[in-house]
Amino acid sequence: MQNLIKDNFQKYYKLIMDNLEEYSYREKRYGVEYSLTLWLSDNNVNFKDFIDHKRKTDMFIELEKNLCCIILDSTTSQNAIKATSNLQTAFQNKNFGKKLYTSVVFSEDYENNENMIKDLFYVLEYSISNNMDNIVIDKSQMLLQNR
Repeated sequence: MQNLIKDNFQKYYKLIMDNLEEYSYREKRYGVEYSLTLWLSDNNVNFKDFIDHKRKTDMFIELEKNLCCIILDSTTSQNAIKATSNLQTAFQNKNFGKKLYTSVVFSEDYENNENMIKDLFYVLEYSISNNMDNIVIDKSQMLLQNR
């Protein structure tokens, strides 16, 4: 799983970056925060099956059949974790027993999208390396784990 991400990181990075333009503009202009959440599951899982559970203002970006990013519009860190947890519950209802690794980062913590996207993947790699299946992980939780 991690090799797939490392081998295709530049492609994924560009796809996410291309879709962040509007959200980034709204944050700078109007102070509307957003968050990114990254999802990786087993090869035979298709995230399009449960994407109807996201809000209409959120954006789904398919990176691979079993890897996707969701831009969560108008979210603080607390709202993003709750929204991601709700989506995770919807996923688990349809895909019981399937592995799911999820990371989330918040625009309020970053000055630029480049670092935000890099950390999104870094947190996901941490989740996979530590077998944190079906747990929503953000950077602050990583810091707590490493104490």
